[in-house]
Amino acid sequence: MTNKHNSAVGIFSSHHDAESAVKELQKAGYDMQKLSVIGKDYHTEENVIVNGTEQEIERAKGILVESKADEANVHTDASAVA
Repeated sequence: MTNKHNSAVGIFSSHHDAESAVKELQKAGYDMQKLSVIGKDYHTEENVIVNGTEQEIERAKGILVESKADEANVHTDASAVA
């Protein structure tokens, strides 16, 4: 059996931009249970992380870029489980 871990990460320099990205992802139908927001130094940097299928992640990356992410990356990890 193969487990795949796919995620899109958007790095934002402001809390406002990160919050806007989360709202856009929610409007696009993303499950908020699969989304994480990680802050650093009280709102000086925010990371929005979305987990899902490869297609969902590619779409999420586009939304993160449109939402003014300073950086948007896709991480795909396929690992076999015995």
